[in-house]
Amino acid sequence: MTEAEQVENWSEGQLPGIEFIDFRLRVGSHEVIRSATLAFEPGAVTGLLGPTGSGKTSLLRAIVGLEHFTGVVTRRSGDVRIGGLDIVRTRSDLRRLRSRVVMIPSAGAPFSFSVFDNVAAALREQCKNRAELRQRVSETLERCGLGDVPAGKPALALGHGQRRFLCVARALALRPAALLLDEPFDGLDPFESSRMEQLIASLAGRHTVVLATQHTERAAAVCSRMHLLIGGELVESGTTSQMLASPKDRRTEAYLSGRPAVASVES
Repeated sequence: MTEAEQVENWSEGQLPGIEFIDFRLRVGSHEVIRSATLAFEPGAVTGLLGPTGSGKTSLLRAIVGLEHFTGVVTRRSGDVRIGGLDIVRTRSDLRRLRSRVVMIPSAGAPFSFSVFDNVAAALREQCKNRAELRQRVSETLERCGLGDVPAGKPALALGHGQRRFLCVARALALRPAALLLDEPFDGLDPFESSRMEQLIASLAGRHTVVLATQHTERAAAVCSRMHLLIGGELVESGTTSQMLASPKDRRTEAYLSGRPAVASVES
């Protein structure tokens, strides 16, 4: 089976895991990620925790080959494997990869289209006819709690919370094998945050999910495992229950209890 066929075959029955092996990332003279070896299990929701600037976003971007910084010399080493494929050494087709492994950035915003067209834009090549397209869009909006929003409403007329859910809907419409969420709770009110929790929890078993966030309590509610990054260093990994009840590193205990964390690097 070719690499392209492997990527296309990722589905609910054969979800890919994601691995970093001795991964390092330097931007200019700045060491953003220091020798990180960690894994995100197939079909699980895994938390990537850490303070602002800890390297969480850079790690997510590296999964989809976006870790390069314009105008800055970027050096990386180590392996990034998705479903066993080394995406760097095999020179993976990034366009195909990004249709199966989708990242939603923290600053992500909807297109200046209608609600319907935001979701439909990614589906037009996949759907055979207009009826199938409308059904896929309707199902995805309903799944993301936007079923009552008029499909023709301009996306930019939505409130912040609804925009965040629309960005998730736009990604889920592609039926990705893996979903990378960068700070999905930022700017949401408590009710919207609870809805986002419920939506993320519902993704388990249907997608491999990586949740990068500073919101420890929200992550603990939906993640089976967690990794903690501080200052670009992987401090600790473990099951959520173990890390909350008996962290092995004093920095983990300090961070999870809300005490000041060790100074960090920018992501």
